[in-house]
Amino acid sequence: MQRRPRRSSRPRGGPSSQWGPRSPLLGRRGGFLSRKSRLRLLQWLSPWPGSRGLPSLREGGIAPPPRGRHRPHTSSLEQEKSRSWPSAKVYPILLGQNRRKGGDVQLGKVPRIRLGEYPTPLAELPNLTKLLGGPRIFMKREDLVGIALGGNKVRKLEYALAEALAQRATVIVTSGAVQSNHVRLTIACANRLGLRTVAVLRGEKPEVPTGNLLLDHILGVAEIHWVDPKDYATREELVRATEARAEELAEELRRRGEVPYVIPNGCKPLHSAIAYAGCVLELLEQMRVLNLAPDVIVTACGTAGTQTGLILGSLLFAQGQIRVVGISVSGKAENLRARIRRNLEEAISFLGLKLSVPEELIEVYDGYVGPGYAIPTAEMRRAVELLARKEGILLDPVYTGKAMAGLLDLAEKGAFKGAETLVFLHTGGVPALFSEAQAPVFYSSGETFPGPAV
Repeated sequence: MQRRPRRSSRPRGGPSSQWGPRSPLLGRRGGFLSRKSRLRLLQWLSPWPGSRGLPSLREGGIAPPPRGRHRPHTSSLEQEKSRSWPSAKVYPILLGQNRRKGGDVQLGKVPRIRLGEYPTPLAELPNLTKLLGGPRIFMKREDLVGIALGGNKVRKLEYALAEALAQRATVIVTSGAVQSNHVRLTIACANRLGLRTVAVLRGEKPEVPTGNLLLDHILGVAEIHWVDPKDYATREELVRATEARAEELAEELRRRGEVPYVIPNGCKPLHSAIAYAGCVLELLEQMRVLNLAPDVIVTACGTAGTQTGLILGSLLFAQGQIRVVGISVSGKAENLRARIRRNLEEAISFLGLKLSVPEELIEVYDGYVGPGYAIPTAEMRRAVELLARKEGILLDPVYTGKAMAGLLDLAEKGAFKGAETLVFLHTGGVPALFSEAQAPVFYSSGETFPGPAV
């Protein structure tokens, strides 16, 4: 009597499917990764909520436990096995082959609580593509993540705040500039979880709050402490002093009986790396639907966490074939490249992977900073106005405006020659357009500046 073959509980997939039974990531029975490791990997990196991945907040994916205390989302292995996973990716995924001998994928050690709406939109920019003469340009709209005018910090805060809840924190302490997008989004995300936020801002306290600072007050920041920049010779010293003040406040809060959790400016490098490796996975699925794959990703580079994650995602899910270009908004390229390498090595070690990072994959340009961080440039203004008037999309003057200025200049110099598709990461920050400092940049004597020469 012929024995009937067992039916697999996993989704069906052909030989080329990256997510089916023969996938190099999922492996055959007894393949590269154990079933538990595969499920952990999909749970913590899969960026799709709902029926195509992990459950969304609306569907009960982050149900609060008794007494109103939220906890990071977890689900049983049986629940994960019954889910329908995304279909094949364009690039082969070699994570299993890169696992260090005897190691295991440690993503399960990093809790995550979903706060944003995913996937964030992927928009094609046909007018900009035509203007530059190729490649096809797309924009990944992280500014439309669904919380307090959005931004790239939301993905990172999902990990940071999950860790805070795991430590039973009662208050969040963070720091940033006067017009900090990070502080705004930290307050907003913490609000969703019933946590107060204490902020340390570097800069002079204005008489009337505008832009992000105004939003901080609307969102209900618990306390704001100021660090005067006049007391420090360099921006680096000022940043260190601000972070030190945040740690001092955390100690004061502990003495009052609170349980503070400190989120550094830009979030921890590990949280940033894992968050934006997941973003690459999300982007690959969106472009697969269009039968495309990203050749280049361009992003602003400040604390370098986002670029670290994008490079990690390129290594994990595209064999490093996605070129990640960072446009510095503050630091020197040499220092940022060194920081990215350190962050990558930390993340790779934590995840238990055996990966090498080619030097050419860490690409940073610092020629578009201008006089300094958050100081406007003519090229930034041209880029902001160009996108607004050609595509109806607003950029910010601190990050995406300078990053787009870099993209335009590099494209004119032929730096993207040979690429078919380019994705610009919109990291948010538009509220800074409405700060008092930016009004004279775009508006003068009752008349707008002339439009950009196009």
